[in-house]
Amino acid sequence: MSYSLMVVIDDESGEDGAPCPFCERVPVWLAAGGRHPTLSELADLSIIGVEGWDAWLGNDAPPLVNNRLRLQGWQAPGLLRMTWNAEYEHREIHGVPRVGCMEYSGTVEFEGIRLNVDSPSDADHVIASIWGEQQLQQLEREDGDWLVLRELHPALQSKMPDALGRWLAGFPPLATLRRKLLPVSYRPKALS
Repeated sequence: MSYSLMVVIDDESGEDGAPCPFCERVPVWLAAGGRHPTLSELADLSIIGVEGWDAWLGNDAPPLVNNRLRLQGWQAPGLLRMTWNAEYEHREIHGVPRVGCMEYSGTVEFEGIRLNVDSPSDADHVIASIWGEQQLQQLEREDGDWLVLRELHPALQSKMPDALGRWLAGFPPLATLRRKLLPVSYRPKALS
């Protein structure tokens, strides 16, 4: 399980070099003492001095280091208040390294807990086994559309390069149905 974070600044966020701070891996698990916090614990969590971040100032922009994240409670279901500070290194025209600072303070949307399961009943079981039945009751569940994963027939795999094989795996006559996964999302029902 991983935790991610993305702050959209304006319409250009996500373009090459435009500010759009994001983190593919926020070390929530480590900051919470090696376990996944409940939603009420998450809302008051501070992640300071913890290694394991994979954060960037934006697409094709420098990495963010010395990350510090303070979550400051639920503003409404699905909306968290937070402050995120970090530093990044960039170069001036003459190639002299310079450290810049990034700070975001405000409200972010909590998009929920997402997982892919083999069976619809597995999703509730996973959530309850990690956080307990009481936490599960505080969440609203939304099922997505089934994902079909395909794999090339073994006889074809050995006869073609990897990239071509992955491309052809999307064509049903050449592929064997491997398994189906159901994407499931959970969002908070009410403030806790």
